[in-house]
Amino acid sequence: MKQPTCPAGGSETRIMADKGAPPSVTKEVYEALGTISSEEGFSKPIYQVELGSEAGDGYTSVLYRITIQDEDASGRADAPLTVMCKTLPERAAAGSFKDLIFLAEGLMYETALPALEEVASLGPPLPWPRCLRALVDGPSLPLLMLEDLRPEGFRMADRRELLDPEHCRLALTQLARFHGSSMALKHLKPHVFKAISDKLRDPSEKSQMNALFTQVFAAAKSAPDIIQDKFPEGSKTRAKLQEIFAKFTEDFYRAVEMDGEVGTGIVHGDCHSNNVMFQYDKQSGAVTGCRLIDFQCTRVGHTACDVASLLLPATDKAARAAHWQGLLRHYHVELQATLRAAGCPEHIYSWDQFMDCLRSASGLGLVMTPLFVQVMYGDPAAIKEVKDSVDAINNAAANEAPAPIPLQMKATPLMKERFGDLVQDMVDWGWLPRD
Repeated sequence: MKQPTCPAGGSETRIMADKGAPPSVTKEVYEALGTISSEEGFSKPIYQVELGSEAGDGYTSVLYRITIQDEDASGRADAPLTVMCKTLPERAAAGSFKDLIFLAEGLMYETALPALEEVASLGPPLPWPRCLRALVDGPSLPLLMLEDLRPEGFRMADRRELLDPEHCRLALTQLARFHGSSMALKHLKPHVFKAISDKLRDPSEKSQMNALFTQVFAAAKSAPDIIQDKFPEGSKTRAKLQEIFAKFTEDFYRAVEMDGEVGTGIVHGDCHSNNVMFQYDKQSGAVTGCRLIDFQCTRVGHTACDVASLLLPATDKAARAAHWQGLLRHYHVELQATLRAAGCPEHIYSWDQFMDCLRSASGLGLVMTPLFVQVMYGDPAAIKEVKDSVDAINNAAANEAPAPIPLQMKATPLMKERFGDLVQDMVDWGWLPRD
């Protein structure tokens, strides 16, 4: 195989793969690898490239897992480095929403997350992976080079299974540290927070992302019909469900807006079980850690939206009955500990304020639940449907044309049970009206 030139140091490299030919990667990836290799002390690097994701892991980017080894004994011959490269396929249209989400994630890794680490004195384990290189603003295809968490025992949870209480607890721990440090930045360094939030509120980006979200949620608009035997037409519960689903179809950002500044900060924006990685003990298999990933939809808003979108679609009625209050208490305790460590008063987000915000934000988790039942916990055909939908939206955005959403809600027994149980729980909690 021809050996391409390493752009950073002028040395020759070899590209390898475990099986067959290595995946085709762009010149931007090789240029970034060259820079990282030089910075990390590799004299004569070899790049072993493999695909880093499977169907259903993500719908807006491509991932490569790249191991950097050194053939030169004077370099890092005994210490390989594995990185995850997140980029776009070459066929992606320039200026599409896929480009925009890289801008948001690049801003997070380059500017926002370091600011949060500093203001709250966050120590390991950090809630997110380390970023080695971010190239997101320019004529070239965007890319992010992140540390590979797999050698430490991290992997995605089984997307066809709900999260058990320990998975939820670990995810909420890191989410609380993220939210707490964000609130601390807003309280202690308002000028820094404003500079970051202004960039996250770019009008053109918000417009295109809003179009994406509203079209995706349009696929779930018929979900209340699936449980009409339990919540029939004319009932107060049914009317409220239709109102909530209509809001997300018409204007996503308006739907997630809430009154007041209490509980606001930098939010993940797409927080669910497919956007976190969990660490497992190699001997026992027990889950021991968590990292938040995929900050591509990050925005300034109410942090309770992240809690609602994570917990409501990923738990069932039995889990909520046994662990709901305990999980929420754990999140709030961790958030308050982060605020205290940063030197912020706890009263800026009390338990009662958190519960009020979570109730207001619960519509997001409610609308996401039928989508997740069909997609995240669905079969390969359902996963392909969503990927085709996202591709159609992206292509239509590039051509300034409306995109149809082929995804349709299916009234499966699992859908009726999972969605119907959540609606009933929200009625019992007083979050939805009772007839």
